[in-house]
Amino acid sequence: MPMQNPWAVPRCFLEEGEVQTVETLIKCIVIASGNDASVAMAEYISGTEEAFVDAMNKRAEGLGMMNTHFYRLLRADRGSGSSDYGRDIAIMSRGADQLLPGNT
Repeated sequence: MPMQNPWAVPRCFLEEGEVQTVETLIKCIVIASGNDASVAMAEYISGTEEAFVDAMNKRAEGLGMMNTHFYRLLRADRGSGSSDYGRDIAIMSRGADQLLPGNT
């Protein structure tokens, strides 16, 4: 199996043990799609990537996202209908927007 090009994976090149602010990690996740920043944030919030995935699934269910289930932090498995999955993305986006300061 060929090695994956490490430059092809979106990341912010965080070093193990490096300390960053939550704000910096959010910027890495949102702007650079940094997978390493996503893992660091998940571990900060839930202790492990697996515990964070469990929390994501509980939150998705609570929001009414019936066609999405997360098995890993960096990938969601979609329901069979693409329009249903689009509905779930809209629900998730609305839920995220409500978390931003100044939005209710």
